[in-house]
Amino acid sequence: MNKEILNKVKVSFAQGEREFQNAKQNLNVYYDGKIRTIARRAVGFYVDGYVIFTNKKHYGNSFMNHLRGLENDKTIPTEINNSASALTMKMKNEELTGKEAIKHAEILISFCKEELN
Repeated sequence: MNKEILNKVKVSFAQGEREFQNAKQNLNVYYDGKIRTIARRAVGFYVDGYVIFTNKKHYGNSFMNHLRGLENDKTIPTEINNSASALTMKMKNEELTGKEAIKHAEILISFCKEELN
């Protein structure tokens, strides 16, 4: 991977990590909907980096499209598809707690990091 691409990926991952830490630190402060949104945004930055280094342009240009790309990609583990699906669903507040959103985000973030290495 060339240096320019690697730098873009590192920037995306760093932004994602800041968002993810924000979600975890405020789990008991913010309501579940806000935690879900922050967790999705965190994953979005990581998946954006993943798209850059894997060249999966068919995932689209937005974080939500990237998540849908992961959800529908049959070349990756089912656990990743399922976590992406959980974070993309429109749901009522009680259907996916902030804690569950963070758990799914952790799975997806770990996947992106592992793919880079």
